[in-house]
Amino acid sequence: MNKTTIFSLIFCAILIGVLGFFYFTLDKTEVSSEYSNISISADFNNQKIKTGFIVETIDGTIESNTSQSYEKVIVKNGLVKIYNKNLDGQIFYIDSREINISGLQRIDLKLQEAKNITIEIISTEPLIIDLKSNDARDIDFCLTWSLNYIFVKSNEFSEIEKYEGWEKCYDGNFSLKDSNKTIQIEYSKFGTPNGGDYIKLLLINNGIKPKNLQIVKIL
Repeated sequence: MNKTTIFSLIFCAILIGVLGFFYFTLDKTEVSSEYSNISISADFNNQKIKTGFIVETIDGTIESNTSQSYEKVIVKNGLVKIYNKNLDGQIFYIDSREINISGLQRIDLKLQEAKNITIEIISTEPLIIDLKSNDARDIDFCLTWSLNYIFVKSNEFSEIEKYEGWEKCYDGNFSLKDSNKTIQIEYSKFGTPNGGDYIKLLLINNGIKPKNLQIVKIL
């Protein structure tokens, strides 16, 4: 038997040993029957994007980020809730899935971005504003004003806890999906308003976490 043959046999033996080692090692680390693999992605405009995600399991909560592929997490079998979490600068609505996991599972979160609300002043006395959006959800709003305006309020909606820096806030309890909503604001004048006077409107989109805020001077 020549040296080349001997070296070939030795190489094959080493290769078989290495493959066997990895095979049995990986086999031991495979997910047991109590656990399952979940592959998670997030799609926006038909492209996979990076964003945060949260997996709530009976063992606790897992937080991580998606990528341009699938991210794998291992969870204990049972009821699992999966949803996206906005990273800095992102304004995606929550897409959540609740599944009874057992075995391999692939989850594709479908993300939609919040749209701004456009404001049109229909009338100033009384103050009537028209709100429009392609997609704004669960809207509340607040009002603040300068000293030459008094008794500023909206009689159509129920008051809620004030947002910091705002005089009155209301449970709007409406959403805008390719639609509009008209709001009337009541007010009186204490003196003669000048260029420094104002009534401002804060629109709060509660469908996003953190909430999306829009501030508009409406008078």
